[in-house]
Amino acid sequence: MGTEKLTEAEASEKANKTTAELKGKKSKRFKIITIAVIAAAFVAVGLYFIPTLLRAEATASPTYPAKTSFNDVNARRKQNPSDDFMNSLKKFSASSASVVLSNDEGKNMLYSPVSLYYALALSSDGANGKTQSEILNALSMDGIGEQEMNKQSAILFNSIYLDNELGRLKLANSLWLSKDINFNSSFLDNAAKNYYASSFDVDFSSPSTAKKISKWASDNTGGKLGGDITTDPKEVMSLINTVYFYDQWAEAFNAKETKKGSFKAASGSKTCDFMKSGCTGSVVVEKDFNEAALGFKNGEYVLFILPNKGVSPEKIISDKETLARALDFFNNKISLKSYTITYQIPKFSYGASLDLNESLKKLGINSAFDKAADFSNISNSKPFFINSVHQDTHIAIDEKGCEATAYTEIAYAGAAQPNGHVDMILDHPFIYAIMCSNGTPLFVGVVNNPTQK
Repeated sequence: MGTEKLTEAEASEKANKTTAELKGKKSKRFKIITIAVIAAAFVAVGLYFIPTLLRAEATASPTYPAKTSFNDVNARRKQNPSDDFMNSLKKFSASSASVVLSNDEGKNMLYSPVSLYYALALSSDGANGKTQSEILNALSMDGIGEQEMNKQSAILFNSIYLDNELGRLKLANSLWLSKDINFNSSFLDNAAKNYYASSFDVDFSSPSTAKKISKWASDNTGGKLGGDITTDPKEVMSLINTVYFYDQWAEAFNAKETKKGSFKAASGSKTCDFMKSGCTGSVVVEKDFNEAALGFKNGEYVLFILPNKGVSPEKIISDKETLARALDFFNNKISLKSYTITYQIPKFSYGASLDLNESLKKLGINSAFDKAADFSNISNSKPFFINSVHQDTHIAIDEKGCEATAYTEIAYAGAAQPNGHVDMILDHPFIYAIMCSNGTPLFVGVVNNPTQK
């Protein structure tokens, strides 16, 4: 394979080195996606006695994009994914967010489409037959094809990865592999090449394994996520994706202008701090909502989607076409106009925890959860199926900027002249989305109560 086995100490040192610059920052968790595949209780006994020397080399350690300077213009010129790929990714982001966030029950919600995308895309590469086709269809990548999706996933990773003195958008993937199972080297090679996935051999029956995985997740999310990871002796693989984002507002809010105000939550009025500013910017005015974009210094931006009186966030989110149009903000040729904008935005900081099995089934992924699932591109071990898909996230917004992180785990078992003035007074439940400069949705959330942690 051209890769070397890492000792536990070396793997820990590499993970620490990759994320050392994140420590000491006031991190807020965004979501991370972990995919763990758990084998059935009685996997063929012989599989547990295959000598280590007979199995494929199972350790890979990719090189992540280097840290750059904000002032290095050339470093910021990156190849972007194809239009077809981006359109498919946006379609998946909107359709999955519509399903995942529809039943908010009055709680604050947060979901990372890009984190789930990478976890599922890598899972798809390990699948065959019906199992693979269902995942590709759910990802809206059936028209792209597996090989092209892998290639474009690598381009996307490089194009949005960011690490400079003003901001960070860092992604990481890892595969935790049972040392007693034979894994296909071609799958591990592709995981390292196109998904930047590090691979580690572990013993899922050992209590130390959960600690190692937790440390890796914590290191890659600024110490805010992954502390409660557990493992199962029947688990054979855990696939984890992390996303960490921090950037400063292009124009910081003046903290002296922040004032107490009333937020009209469904459960009653809540007193919270509102940040205030005025600027000229792009706004979409539609029947059910107003939407505006607020930029960060590195080119990412937040979309604030404010429902009109009598319209709930649920109504907008549950209509995937409306949500897709809202997330594709700058391509809204009909409603997009320039306005002077008065912002009043509540400061908020909260986390969310999502079990995504049922959401994925609603998106059409069913056979992957069955004991007869076909993940033969990963391993010929049977049974080999997805047991659970879980995502944890956290976000915080204040006068300086925004910090967010996500963790996803899959477990296998087996500028124009202003047209007028718009007030974006976010004093009642609203939707927001953190977007890359190329339109990739990083996070989509709902604030029903800014005082909720």
